[in-house]
This record gives sequence, structure tokens and C-alpha cells, in this order.
Amino acid sequence: MSQVRDIVDGIKHRLPDRVNIYPALNRAVRMISKRLFFHKASMIQGALSVSISADSSTGSLPSDFWGLISQPYRSTDTYTLMPVPGKEMELKYNNNSTPVYYKILGTTLHLYPGSSSAITINGDYWQKPTKLTKNSDTMPFNELFDDAIEEGLIHIYVTGDSSGNPNDISLMQNFINKAVDEVAPYIDKQAPKRVQDSMGLDYMTNEDW
Repeated sequence: MSQVRDIVDGIKHRLPDRVNIYPALNRAVRMISKRLFFHKASMIQGALSVSISADSSTGSLPSDFWGLISQPYRSTDTYTLMPVPGKEMELKYNNNSTPVYYKILGTTLHLYPGSSSAITINGDYWQKPTKLTKNSDTMPFNELFDDAIEEGLIHIYVTGDSSGNPNDISLMQNFINKAVDEVAPYIDKQAPKRVQDSMGLDYMTNEDW
């Protein structure tokens, strides 16, 4: 796994002296994350786990929560919670028993009705990128887009100021999008799976099955 220092070492000879790279670096990472979100890529997906106390109807979402992928569910159930249909249903389920509906407001998960016992709500969610603040921070994306990030940073400093505020962000945005589009559609692809040879055709191949 690469670190921020690896990105800096790769382009420091092309950067202005004493430049603060972090605003531009985090801008590039967010651009890549947003493009991966567009592709619904698995590398920005996380496993949701929200703790709900007994006799409570709310729980805090992860700090990197960026939206649900699918409907959440109680860890002990075999069915998912449904989005609450409207305000009338919210007012109706003002007690604590077994949750049926959910609603997300800001960084809080609300259950209707609330839970009479301590439970955990699970599911899948989209993750926001973690802010990079120091040289030893691990770069996201498993090094797939390190080259794109490096060139994106150069684009920012060519078109902007030393704080990473470009005059025209579209140059970097287009470059990042193109780099992600060339990789993202293939990230979650799988090879064909071998099926049983019910017709006895294996003799036609040279492979040793």
C-alpha cells in the first residue's frame, strides 16, 4: 500500500517550493471517490454496523457514511427494514418494540418503532474518503489511481495557486474522470466459472481438467 510520501516523492521535482500539497491531494481523492460512486464500485463500499441502545429509536452512522447501498436490517432478522412511508407512520410508531421502518436524517439513523432491546443494524453503505493529513497516511484505492492522482496534482498547480485552488477545476476533473473510467468498469468483473461437462466435450480440449 502506498503512502502520501510516495505521491509527493513522485512529483516533488515538478511542484513549487514549500507548497502545501494536502488541499489539492484531498481534492483529487474526492474526485476519484465521486467517480467511483458513479460506477458503483465495490472499493468504496463498507459494512454498516449501527448500535441501537435498549428503549431507543436512534443510532449514529459511521463518520464516513455516504449513503445506503441497500435497505438495512437487524442483525438477528431475516428481513430488511423499509423506508418510513411518511410523517403519519412516524407519528403512529412512537413507542419501542420491534423496528419495521427506518429514516436517515443527517448522520443519524431513526427507527420506527424504536427498539425495546439493544440491537445492531447492519447493511452496506457507500464510504466517503478519509482525509489525508500527513506523509505516513495510507493512500486509498490500492494504488490503482496513484498515477492519476500525481498527474491530477500537477494539473492543479499548473492552473491554480500554491494552496491548491485552481482557476479552472474542469481540467483536473476531466483528467481524473478519464483515468477512473478506464479502470472502474473492470474492478468487480469475474472470470467465467467452470461448469460440469454433461456432454463429454472435454476430450476436444488439451487442458487437464
